Amino acid sequence: AGSPRDALHHYNTAQELARLTEDPVWLASILEGTACAVVLQAMPALGYDDAAFTGEVVGDVVELYRESLQLYRRHRFETLEIRALMKLTSFLATTKLADTQRGLRGGFLRDLILLAPKLADPYDQLLVYLEIAFIFRRLGSPRKVSLWLYKAVLLSRELNTGSLPSVLCPLHDFLAKLPGLAEGGHRPTPRALERAIAAGDQ
Repeated sequence: AGSPRDALHHYNTAQELARLTEDPVWLASILEGTACAVVLQAMPALGYDDAAFTGEVVGDVVELYRESLQLYRRHRFETLEIRALMKLTSFLATTKLADTQRGLRGGFLRDLILLAPKLADPYDQLLVYLEIAFIFRRLGSPRKVSLWLYKAVLLSRELNTGSLPSVLCPLHDFLAKLPGLAEGGHRPTPRALERAIAAGDQ
């Protein structure tokens, strides 16, 4: 129980069956699971400065997700594609990358940014905007963090706050305290939002 090696064995078997049955959704989700098992198996090694090994692990994860994303895209499962992109870009944002792999991270992040506005559910869209902000925070880009929190602010104002999912209530409470977000107030600029967030961290 709890063995990444055993999980990889089961995922590989599941991949073979999914390919035989030509089920794209199951195959894509199995590929994502395989990528998670690869990461878990390599976790003890990822903490060391072994660029070659880390690059090998990251390369395996990227290739598995690349096939998964292609399946979602080919069959127009945009919501699943966006969720997969969030997982992959979050992983790449927190992992040491070889110089040749940094461009991959930017490419997947651009895909996520382009797809985010296409979500039909505004609550899902809001969560994606926040995830993009967190990714930029991991990458050490405070201005882009502020920009995507600003987008979340504007979208939050358009939603019916009485029906907000419980997971978003703390977010709404936080946004409501920022300058310019009171009823009838002016829209905050990204720079003003950046100053307000910095003040809140002190």
